[in-house]
Amino acid sequence: MAAGSPASAARRGVQPQQQGPPKFLINPRVAAPTPQKTYAGAGYVNSGILFAPGTPGNPPTSYALTFTKRGTYTYTCVVHDALGMRGTIVVK
Repeated sequence: MAAGSPASAARRGVQPQQQGPPKFLINPRVAAPTPQKTYAGAGYVNSGILFAPGTPGNPPTSYALTFTKRGTYTYTCVVHDALGMRGTIVVK
């Protein structure tokens, strides 16, 4: 806006929000656990989505995976990757 010009009002529309919890935006195929319980360093393993203990409905709260080779392995939280939720597992 240039100095000295009159202010103009703009109309803005408001969209009502759907009631209930927000939509789950993760592809179910990405969120589903993979069947293997051992990992040798190749391929992809997914624990599925894990929840805090005490979550209603008794959803999964933990995941066990056996590493068959020594090494450093990285993992990513699919839900919180944009927030930097990643880690490293060192198997000696």
